[in-house]
Amino acid sequence: ASCGGDEVVKLSESANGTTVNVDDGNIIELSLKANPTTGFAWAITTVDENILLQTSDSTYDADSDALGSGGVETFNFGTIKSGTTTLELAYTQAGATEPGDPFKVTLNVE
Repeated sequence: ASCGGDEVVKLSESANGTTVNVDDGNIIELSLKANPTTGFAWAITTVDENILLQTSDSTYDADSDALGSGGVETFNFGTIKSGTTTLELAYTQAGATEPGDPFKVTLNVE
């Protein structure tokens, strides 16, 4: 998914374990399934902030108004300069000592 500057590159669970090429100046929008009512949330565990920087707090959109329904948590990142970084997040329960399910993507910023 290589695009021109300032374009939004949308990533989801399907990008887990892959390498994605993006242009410097692109915005990365990462959307992952989540359910905060369970006490679990995505947390960034690895990223080179010299290459990729989170531009705002993550947002959450529920799939429905039903109590306990899941939804999607979205993270936005801006590319700072060219290089390669691993972006890794863990789906972890608050207060847990063990990290939860990982999400990992390698980004080549060109």
